[in-house]
Amino acid sequence: MYLALEALHILAVVLLLGNIITGFFWKAQGDHSGDPRIIAHTLDRIIQSDRWFTLPGVGLTVAFGVAAALVGQLPLIRTPWIAQAILLFTLSGLAFVLQQLHPLQQILVRFHVHEHCGTPPVLGQDHRAPGLAHPLDERGQIGP
Repeated sequence: MYLALEALHILAVVLLLGNIITGFFWKAQGDHSGDPRIIAHTLDRIIQSDRWFTLPGVGLTVAFGVAAALVGQLPLIRTPWIAQAILLFTLSGLAFVLQQLHPLQQILVRFHVHEHCGTPPVLGQDHRAPGLAHPLDERGQIGP
């Protein structure tokens, strides 16, 4: 049972990392086209694939990892590498999804739709993307 759970844990990690790496590839391809419609469509599909693959990959990675540890009778809190891995994985996932990825994706899609359709993007008072040094200008470009 332990080996089966460990194999499922590894498959979940492959699903998670595979989708992240593929997202970078498709984002680069969309940007390379230079067509705002293609870029907006690519961003929309990346957001959808995050919902379908990345988020479940995170949950399955943790669930199968914890289940394997429990079946293998490894104490989660008293086994330092397991406790540290769970803590760091959770913190990095929360920071990335809640503070960086989702808001930035939404801003990018809005600006690309604005470029294509001519409708102004809807932004809050501060439309700086979290984690970026420069604010996005009216065209969605990173200004100096």
